[in-house]
Amino acid sequence: MLSRGIGGIGAALLVLNGLIGAGIFALPAKMSAELGAFSPYIFLIFGFLMLTIVWCFGQLAILYQETGGPVIYARRGFGDAAAFQTGFVYYLARATAIAANMHVLLLYAGYVWPELNTGIGKSIAIIGITSLLITVNIVGLKAAMRSLDTLSLVKLLPFVVLIAVGYWQLDGDTLLSTEDNAVVVPALDTISAGALLTLYAFIGFETVVVTSGETNSPKKTIPRALMFTVAGIALFYFCVQWLYWHTVGTQPQ
Repeated sequence: MLSRGIGGIGAALLVLNGLIGAGIFALPAKMSAELGAFSPYIFLIFGFLMLTIVWCFGQLAILYQETGGPVIYARRGFGDAAAFQTGFVYYLARATAIAANMHVLLLYAGYVWPELNTGIGKSIAIIGITSLLITVNIVGLKAAMRSLDTLSLVKLLPFVVLIAVGYWQLDGDTLLSTEDNAVVVPALDTISAGALLTLYAFIGFETVVVTSGETNSPKKTIPRALMFTVAGIALFYFCVQWLYWHTVGTQPQ
């Protein structure tokens, strides 16, 4: 019997960490290049659309309170073959996401420690970080949740400070400049390209339903964690992208 040691805050942090990864460091520049001044608003639009999918996962979590998430849902709806395919694809998605986030993390960390971008340095860093994550999960649920709390604080605090300082120091003349800040709705194909980038930013929320069997009162905890956290992260992405556009995005490249 699995221990139901994940509470409301823990479930929300699972959603948060599933969505906000190393990709946040690379995403603003790509979104700004694709969509310009419209780039912050697509996070709100796409975030609202994603809530319809998130709501469905929340309802499924109410019906099926077992560990496994999408695999359980596929089995109950379509049988074992669909469940196996869902699990295999989910495994590949998680593996590629970890690889992509690790690459971006080490790429940016390499600006401080260049050795991390060398062949042997990168290999050692990847093995070390992966081993640490595996160890934390093997030790137990309490240790994993404590680590999650710490990592969430370490991850979010610099962003909160950056956003606060950035907004405080924005030049009022720049904000009032209609030439630099005119929001023009891009062509549909351009929006589609931006939507694919935004989809990457919102993938990962399903992590919380995988641990339904270890969540306290999953009928209430998981739907609330999903809806409120995804909505909050959409606003967070909007703030980050808006700040990026009004600082770096308006400068000649």
